[in-house]
Amino acid sequence: MQHQVFLKRLLAGFLIFVCAVLLFYWVVHDDWSETRVSLSSVSRGDILTGQAGTEITQQVTPGMNALTRFQLDIHPFESGSEGNAVIRFLQADQLLNEQTLPFSSMNPDGSTVLVMDTPVALTPDADLTIRVIPDAPVLLWKGNSQNTGRIDIPVDSLGDLTMDGTLLTGNLVFAMDGVSYLRGMQYFWPVMLGIGAVLLGLALYVHHCSVTGRTSLMLRMLQTAAKYRYLLKTLVSRDFKIKYRASLLGFVWSGLHPLMMMALYYVVFSTIFRSSIHNFPVYLITGIVIYNYFGDSTTLGMQAIIGNAGLINKVYLPKYIYPLSKTISSAVNLAISLIVLLLVMLFSGAPFTKALLLFPVFLVLLILFCSGLAMCLSSWIVFFRDIQFLWSVALTAWNFFTPIFYDESILPVGWWTVFFHANPLYQFITAMRKITLDGLAPLPSSLLFCALWAVISMALGLFVFRRHQNQFVLHL
Repeated sequence: MQHQVFLKRLLAGFLIFVCAVLLFYWVVHDDWSETRVSLSSVSRGDILTGQAGTEITQQVTPGMNALTRFQLDIHPFESGSEGNAVIRFLQADQLLNEQTLPFSSMNPDGSTVLVMDTPVALTPDADLTIRVIPDAPVLLWKGNSQNTGRIDIPVDSLGDLTMDGTLLTGNLVFAMDGVSYLRGMQYFWPVMLGIGAVLLGLALYVHHCSVTGRTSLMLRMLQTAAKYRYLLKTLVSRDFKIKYRASLLGFVWSGLHPLMMMALYYVVFSTIFRSSIHNFPVYLITGIVIYNYFGDSTTLGMQAIIGNAGLINKVYLPKYIYPLSKTISSAVNLAISLIVLLLVMLFSGAPFTKALLLFPVFLVLLILFCSGLAMCLSSWIVFFRDIQFLWSVALTAWNFFTPIFYDESILPVGWWTVFFHANPLYQFITAMRKITLDGLAPLPSSLLFCALWAVISMALGLFVFRRHQNQFVLHL
């Protein structure tokens, strides 16, 4: 009878796993096969005058496999004049594509966009030559830096600018959009088969321990979760109700708070500091929602043991339930905040794509990451009450070292950027913004980093908590 129940559960789990893998494949296939990339334009500086027949060339390292869109700041020398400008793209002296741009189609107030009928294949790491040959005098803008709204940042990916072989200072004001081909899908099925094999092995091992009466950590965890799931639900409900007790708006604050913070940051950085970030409201609220959950869950989780000292000293319960209940109750607030995020996306014109289905994956990893930290903090604060003050300072520092309200491009490039990118919140927020701003599935490397941080945090949290939990009653 026990084997029959196990086989039924195993079959149900297999079907769920297969459906989840197929859905995941459908969501990520296109974005993991290729991804859209852009080479940003430099800011306007000086005007360059090109005479009829002049060859103006710009060297650039494209960093993409195919060019789909080219944008150039070019204008006729005299308004209403007739003529054309031929734009050629070459690599290794081989002509890849040629476009004829009539003066009449040029944008008199900004850049003119050329959309390629078919993507132009490029070698990403090889120099690309952009050659502009007008048959009448033209004006081209040039510069040597990108303007972020606050400071100018030099552009390193651009090469030499020449006119008829004479080297000039600066670079043309242009931008390129294209695609970069990825290898993510080559490893998809082997990785999924490996994960499936590991899950099957764990299921068989747990069943074997259950049948033979042997004990194992995973079996005890599953039995404990099944036994105390109602208690966990009660604690989560209690925490959620207590947080908004005597509040006029109640749980509405879960969505209203990030919305108000977004409005505040938007006013400051769109007027005083003039941020040029694309779709700044969505950029802001995505970072605020993720950071707010991180701060709330870890702060509440840190107080979980000392806040339930009376209950812990009187009733035996698995102690890790207390910090977990805090991170889960904070996740309820996170779910409400996500509704506000979706509304901001809707009103700001952000893309709604199938990549949104990946939100639960990254949210689960974020909850695991915060749960691990909460268990560590809730253990340490029992012995060192100063942890609560140190953690508030750490949260403030973490806020400034994470690009929540500023663009990371304003930071100088150096060896320390490796540590900046290793920031767990940077990985989670960047992945979420890939979904909300670009409508694309985050790259496999992004998913791997987030999963790695979740595993490390949970492993460390369980180790620290299990090592010290028996001593809690002596210090409460």
